[in-house]
Amino acid sequence: MAVLGKTGKTLWTRSGFQPQGDLAQPLGEGLLCYEAGKTVPVDLVCRKADTGEVMWRSPFQQTKPDTLVTGAFQPLDELVSGTTVFLPLAAGSRRKPTALNGLTGERTWTYGRTYQEVDLKERATTSVAGGFVLSTGSGAVCLAAGDGTKRWHADTRRVRTAGKYALLSETGEARVFQHWTTVRIVEVEHGRTLWTGQFDSTAMSGPAASGDTVVVLDGGGTLWAVRV
Repeated sequence: MAVLGKTGKTLWTRSGFQPQGDLAQPLGEGLLCYEAGKTVPVDLVCRKADTGEVMWRSPFQQTKPDTLVTGAFQPLDELVSGTTVFLPLAAGSRRKPTALNGLTGERTWTYGRTYQEVDLKERATTSVAGGFVLSTGSGAVCLAAGDGTKRWHADTRRVRTAGKYALLSETGEARVFQHWTTVRIVEVEHGRTLWTGQFDSTAMSGPAASGDTVVVLDGGGTLWAVRV
C-alpha cells in the first residue's frame, strides 16, 4: 500500500509484494520494490509513486530465499547508485550481472569476466558514490555506475563500505593463539589507499564514516576511530 505522507490518504494498493523484501526504494518518480515474479520467484519492479503503475519489471532472483523473514533479500539501496540499478544474479534471460537505467528499465551494461555469483546474504554487491563494489574470483572490484568501467581492483574479497570509503580486510593466524586482521582503507572513487593497519582480532565490524574519520569495532569490543 502507498499512502500520501502528509495526510495518510491511500494512493494505491497492490498484492504480490514480497514479505521477505526490503522497504521500497525511491528512484526518480518511482518506487523500487521486490514482488512475486511472473517467470521466476522474485522480480524487481519499479512503480510510479503516485499511481502504482508499473514503469518496468525485471526478473531478479531465480530461486526462493532460504528464510521467510524480512531482510532475506539484499537491501534495495545496495543495488542503486544514482539512477543505475545493478542486478547481481542470473535470472530469466539474464546470464551476467547487469546494470539497468533505473528510470526506464533498459539495460545499459553487463559485467561477466571474473564475477562469481554467491548467495545474496553474502552481500556480493554494494553501491558506493557513483559506482558499485563487487566481490569477484580475483578480489574486490569497483565499477563506475554509468558505463561499468573498472575504477580499481583489490586482491582481497572481503570488503565493507561506508560513504566514500571502502575497508578491505584479510585475516591471518600463527600457531594457536596468534590471530590478526590486516585492514586497508581506500577511497572508493580511485581506490587510493588512505590508511593501513593491523588488529589483534579476526572479527571486525563494518565501518562507519563521518567526514575524514572511519570508525570500526574489533572482536574484543574496542571501538577504533581512524582519521584518514
